[in-house]
Amino acid sequence: MTLVFMNPEKEEFLKYSNAKNVDFENYLMSTTMPQLFFDRDLVLRNFTAGAMKRFNLSLDSIGSTIYEIKEHLGCPSIIKNVKWAISKSIMIEKEVQTKDLNWYKIEIIPYLKKNENSHDGVIVTFIDITDKIKDLEEQEKLIEEYENLLVTISHDIKNGLASMVLSVQMLKEFEFITNEEFNLFLKTLDNGANEIKFILTDFYRYNITKHNYKAENELVLFEKILKELQLSLNNEITKTNLVLKFELECREIYFPKRELRSIIFNLVSNAIKFKSPDRDPEIFIKTFREDIYTVISVKDNGIGIEPQYCEKIFTKFFKIANDTEGSGLGLHRIKLIVSKAGGKVLCESQSGVGSEFKVFLKSQLPPFYRKKSMNL
Repeated sequence: MTLVFMNPEKEEFLKYSNAKNVDFENYLMSTTMPQLFFDRDLVLRNFTAGAMKRFNLSLDSIGSTIYEIKEHLGCPSIIKNVKWAISKSIMIEKEVQTKDLNWYKIEIIPYLKKNENSHDGVIVTFIDITDKIKDLEEQEKLIEEYENLLVTISHDIKNGLASMVLSVQMLKEFEFITNEEFNLFLKTLDNGANEIKFILTDFYRYNITKHNYKAENELVLFEKILKELQLSLNNEITKTNLVLKFELECREIYFPKRELRSIIFNLVSNAIKFKSPDRDPEIFIKTFREDIYTVISVKDNGIGIEPQYCEKIFTKFFKIANDTEGSGLGLHRIKLIVSKAGGKVLCESQSGVGSEFKVFLKSQLPPFYRKKSMNL
C-alpha cells in the first residue's frame, strides 16, 4: 500500500478548480443563450443547452469539427469568421440571417490558454435579434407608406389646383362669356375645391389614427368616376381638342374610391401630357374582366414609349427625359397601389404610335354580396 501525502496548497487549488468546473458545467446546462466553444483546430469542445436546442446538437457532436456541423448552424459565413478571429486574435461582431430566416448578432471572442499568453480558441455567441429586425422593417414600411401618402396627396392637390388655375386664367381671357360657359367654369372650380378638401380630410384621418388608417373598399361605379374625371379635366379636354371614348364591359368594382380615381386620373393626365404634336389626342378607356381580375385599359395615340422603357417608367423618380414635366412619381404610385391590392400593371407601347396601360385589379365582392352568396 502506497501513501500519498498531498501538498495543502495544491489540495486547496484542486478543490477550487473542481468547484469552478462544476459551476461552468451548470452554466452550460442552464443558459438558454446559444454558445459554441471551438479550439484553435476548429474542433467543437463544448456548447450550452441553448446551442444544443437551437442547432439540434447532441453530446456526440463534441469533438466534431466546424466543417462537420456547419449545416446545423445554418450560417455559411461562420467558418470564415471563426478562422479570422483565431488567426488575428480579434473579436468579431456581425449580424447575419440564418437559413431558417431568423436574424442573429454573432459575437466571436478569442479566449486565452492558461499560463500561456496565446489564444486557445474562440467562444461563439448567438444573440437572437429577429424581433428587433422585424420592428425595424415595420418602421421602415410605415415610413415608406407615409412618404407615399404625402407624394399622392401633393400630386392630387397639384392636379386639382392646376385645373382651378387654368379655369381662372381662361375666365380672364374671355371678353364675353355666356351663362352656360360661366356655369361650367364655376362647376370646375367647385369640383377642384371639393377634391382638395376631400384629400386633406383623408390625410387628417390618416394622422389621427397614427398610421392605422387604411383606405376602405367601397362599391365604385366606373361611370361616375369617369364623369368626375371629365369634369376635372374639362379645360385640358377643350384646349387640346381631346377625344375621350369609353367602353365599360365591367361597370363597377369594390375598391377604395380615392385610389381608383388616382390611378385613372394619372393615366389620363399622362396621356394628355405626352400627346403627339402631329394629331389631336384620342384616349380610349375600357373596362372588362379577365380571369380573376377587373381590367382597366387606358389607350392613347400619343408619342409612345420605346419598349425598353416600359418597365423602367414605374421606377420611383424615373423620367425618360430630364426636360419632361412632372416628378416621375405618378406611375410609381400607381404600381404601389395596384401591387398592394394583389394586382399588376402593364404597359404596351410603340414610339410614334401610342401607348396602352392595363391595370389588373383582383375582383372582389362587397360584404353584402359575399354574405348573400354564402347563404345560397
